[in-house]
Amino acid sequence: MDTARRVYVVGPHKCFPIAAYFHYAHQMFRDTAVLATGRDTLLTDELRTLGASDAMLAVSFSRYTRDTVEAVRYAAKRGAAVDAAITEARA
Repeated sequence: MDTARRVYVVGPHKCFPIAAYFHYAHQMFRDTAVLATGRDTLLTDELRTLGASDAMLAVSFSRYTRDTVEAVRYAAKRGAAVDAAITEARA
């Protein structure tokens, strides 16, 4: 994420608070974060400028939202690094 042109942060619905906090904290150090919410438009519309020099942080919990899964697939198809995913762990 440190060398990415932009860091797209995806965490719709119940994961939004975590994604929004990461975006906020990242903006304190670098102004390269893009919070993609899918609230006012399609999530993929917000990711249309995502490319190979970008990275994505995806936040999702079990029953993963289709939007998050599609966003990660879209990022991979565009050559962006999906550097991290925050998810729940089940014991």
